[in-house]
Amino acid sequence: VIVGVLLGLVSVNYARDNRQQLQQEAHRLALLLSHASNTARTTGQPVAWASQPQNYGFYGLSADGRNWAILLNESHLYNRQLPENMRVAQIRVGGSQLQYGDKVIFSPAGLNADFLITLSAEKLSAEIQGNLLGQVTDMPVVEHP
Repeated sequence: VIVGVLLGLVSVNYARDNRQQLQQEAHRLALLLSHASNTARTTGQPVAWASQPQNYGFYGLSADGRNWAILLNESHLYNRQLPENMRVAQIRVGGSQLQYGDKVIFSPAGLNADFLITLSAEKLSAEIQGNLLGQVTDMPVVEHP
């Protein structure tokens, strides 16, 4: 009986920790995407974000403007690894589904396509939404049956 109660407490705490960790990662990503949008406007150079299932990074255009390269001189916009149980589940820009590796681009003009990025961890998900004006918001974590 005691073992059953302890296992129940551990699973409740584990679920709460997953929820908190997912919310923290969604909030961090929302802040970084907002920073990327602001960086594009202040530098006059586009900034892009792209992901794989377990990681994401930020990119700037090369000097000739033809290729995207990982940002190296930006203190906050660097490649990040998601926790092991978490992944980027979906990326939509302007209503279209993007594939892993496709870029969400932040324009120096400040007008950007709406986007929706979904992070997931087990039965939990959190959405990060961006609008035309570069405002980025992380939504509360949702549990799915």
